[in-house]
Amino acid sequence: MANFHPHCHALTSLGVVTRDGVFHPAPEDVDFGALEDLFCGELFKTILKKEKITEERIELLRSWRHSGFRVFSERRIAQGERQDLESLLQYMERAPVSLQRLTYFDDEQVLYRGNFHLGLGRDYLPVSGLEFLAMLVPTSPSVTNVASTATVPFQRPYVDSSGG
Repeated sequence: MANFHPHCHALTSLGVVTRDGVFHPAPEDVDFGALEDLFCGELFKTILKKEKITEERIELLRSWRHSGFRVFSERRIAQGERQDLESLLQYMERAPVSLQRLTYFDDEQVLYRGNFHLGLGRDYLPVSGLEFLAMLVPTSPSVTNVASTATVPFQRPYVDSSGG
């Protein structure tokens, strides 16, 4: 319901484009384990440098069988499937909470209805408006710019897996 669940989304092509504009698709059975390890290592290095984690905690996290780091690559969009692409982008850019699940009260309380939470034993969370905003801050890329919770920077041209 209101658990901190940091994650990131990225839309990438399954291959590379050379300087001369030729697309080279990656093999269909490519193993993303190395990419997961690289991302995990770079993230740990960054947060260690910012003193947000200790070496001991990193060792503990690396010892877990399920580290929480995963590259999900099963969702693939074929050339020309614009509706599927738009649907995926809308999912990636969605808000951290649904307005339909929020109820505001005159006493500045907020009721958020979500999925059943085993620890709380219920599917709702009553909090003050200020507490609710504080719960949203970790989902924002910048504490000073809470309004930009969803950004989709495009740094490379989109090329689908068939090179078209």
